[in-house]
Amino acid sequence: MNEASGPKAMPQDMAAMYWRMRPRSLFRRLALFAVLLYASACAFIWIALQMAIREPAQAVVDNRLLALAAELPGYWATAEITGAPPYGPGDVELIWQIADDTGVLYRSDLLFFDDLVLPAPDAIDDTFTMHDMATPLGLLRTVVRRREEAVPAAPGSTAQETRTVTYWAAIGEDRRRQIMAQHAAPFERAAIHIMIVLALVLFAVLAALGLSLRATLARLGQAARRFRAGETTRLEGRWPREIAVVVAALNAALSRADQHVARTRRYIGKIGHDLKHPLAVVENALDRPEEHAMARRRLAAMAALLDRYTTLASAVGPGAPAPAVALRPLLEEARDGIALLYRRTPLTIDIDCPADLRVRVPRQDVEAMLGNLLTNAARHAARRIEVRALLREGLILEVADDGPGLDEKQRRLALGWGERLDTAPPGSGFGLAIVKDLVELHGGRIDLDVSKLGGLRVLLTFPNDEANPA
Repeated sequence: MNEASGPKAMPQDMAAMYWRMRPRSLFRRLALFAVLLYASACAFIWIALQMAIREPAQAVVDNRLLALAAELPGYWATAEITGAPPYGPGDVELIWQIADDTGVLYRSDLLFFDDLVLPAPDAIDDTFTMHDMATPLGLLRTVVRRREEAVPAAPGSTAQETRTVTYWAAIGEDRRRQIMAQHAAPFERAAIHIMIVLALVLFAVLAALGLSLRATLARLGQAARRFRAGETTRLEGRWPREIAVVVAALNAALSRADQHVARTRRYIGKIGHDLKHPLAVVENALDRPEEHAMARRRLAAMAALLDRYTTLASAVGPGAPAPAVALRPLLEEARDGIALLYRRTPLTIDIDCPADLRVRVPRQDVEAMLGNLLTNAARHAARRIEVRALLREGLILEVADDGPGLDEKQRRLALGWGERLDTAPPGSGFGLAIVKDLVELHGGRIDLDVSKLGGLRVLLTFPNDEANPA
C-alpha cells in the first residue's frame, strides 16, 4: 500500500480539507469559532447543571434508605417482645428485611408475598454499607448492616441472650428514579432558566467581541484604503495592542522605504549635479592636448565619485531585524585590507575591541563605514592609527590617526555634500560624508575632533538597540 493512501495520510488529508474549506474572511473564521465555542459552552454548562442536580436527588433517596435501616433494630426488638411481625412504613415504596443466624425473621410485604429473600453481601459489618444488587425484583439499591443485638428478656428475667442480626433496606431502580425525578424537577426548571440566562449572556459577549473585532478590522481596511489613495503616508489610527504591533511594524517598513527612496533620489540628483560640470570640462579639454592631463584627473575623480555613491546607495540601512554580528573580526578584516592596499610598513593599526561585542547593524553597512574610516585615516596618517570600540550608553566606535588633522572649518566641510567636484581641493573625497549618512540611517551620530595622536579623531555613537554583548 502506498504510504500516501494509508492511515497516516488521513490526518493530513483532513487538515488539507480544513484549509481548503475554511472561510477566507478572518471575521467569518472567528464567527465560526465563536459558534463552536458557544455550542460547546452551552453543552458543558448543561451537563454541569445536570450533575449538580443529580447528586442532591440521589442523596435524598440514600438518606431515606439510611433512615429506614436505622429504624429496623427497633422493629426487630418490638417484634421480639410482642411476637407480632413488624409493619414498617417503608412497605409502600421501600423494601426491608431482618435476619439472624437462623434465617430470615421478618420482611416487607413485597418480599413476603413473592416469597423472596434478599441475598447478603460478602462483607458486612456494624456500619451502613450501600450496594446495588441484582435480584428477581430487578436492580435494587440496598443499605445493609449487621450487628450484635441483645434479645429483649421477659420482665423479671435476668438471663441475657445476644444474636447477630442483619438488616436490609432497599428500593427498586424504577422507584428510585421516580423519587429522584420528583426532587430534581424544581431544580431542573431553575436550571433551564439559568441556562437560558447564561446562554444569552454568552451570546451577547461573543457578539460584542465579534462586532468589536469587525469594527477594528473595518477601520484598519479604511486606513489601508486612505494610504493607497495617497491621503496619508502611513496607517493612521488608534488600535488594540495586538494590532498596534503589526501596524507599527508596517509603518516602520513604510518609513524605511520612504527613506530609501528619498536617499536614492538624493544620490541620483547629486550625481547628476556633480558630474555635469566636470563632463563639460572634459569635453572642452578633448580639443586641447595641453589640458588632457587635467581631463584625466577629472575622469579619475568622477570614477571615484561614482564608486562612493555606489557604495552608499547599496547600503542596507535599518531594515528588518538582523542577527547581531561580532565587531572585532570586521575590524581586523578591514585593518588587513588596508595593510594590503597601502603596504606601508611604518603604518601601525591598533585595535581595542572586546571579543564579545556584537552589533545589530547589517554587516554590509558596518563594512562600508569601516572601509571609509580606515581608508581616510590611512591616507593621512603618518605612522599610527588607533581603533577603539566599547559599550557604554550605546556603541562607541573611535578611529584616530597621527596625521595633520583638520581644523574646525575643514571638519565641518568634511561631513558635507554641498561642495562640487570640480571645486573640491585635491585629495578630498566623500568618505566621511558617506559614513555620516550611514550612521544617521541607524539612529547614530558622527563627531570629528582632534585625536590624542595629533591627527583626526572620528567618533561614531550608536543607540543601545544597535549593540549588545555576546
